[in-house]
Amino acid sequence: MVSFRHFQTVQILQVLLGFAITAFGVAGVSATVTIASAAAFAVTLACGFVLIYALLLVLSTLAFWFVRVDNLLAIFWAFIDAGRFPVDIYPGWLRITMSTVVPVGIAVTVPAKPIVGLVDVQTVGLVLAATAAAWIVSRAFWQRGLRSYTGASA
Repeated sequence: MVSFRHFQTVQILQVLLGFAITAFGVAGVSATVTIASAAAFAVTLACGFVLIYALLLVLSTLAFWFVRVDNLLAIFWAFIDAGRFPVDIYPGWLRITMSTVVPVGIAVTVPAKPIVGLVDVQTVGLVLAATAAAWIVSRAFWQRGLRSYTGASA
């Protein structure tokens, strides 16, 4: 309930536009899209969503202890903006940051690779494991924040 409190149905149009752009891009790929590559794309895309959600949950949970987390969220959104481009174009230190600390690099770059045959089963398994770990850690951190919450007037 907390996560989807500000859900805007108008944003569904952006999601649909994203799917249309993805379909247009896939149609333009010269490689043959197989069922396995399409499944790997769907799995890694879902993992990307969960990774970004887990990071946002952790950043939002910090509000239980700190008064202002706006600056952290501004940095997060700057990384999201940088994620519009493949992570491979950035220098090494930024590529590592965008793939580990702020997993926007995984969320953006990895799902595109199965379509062109650049991801194997081990990579998909690693992304699934990393996503599960991020989900477990972020949920545990949220639970810890809830336990320490004393109220808005305290």
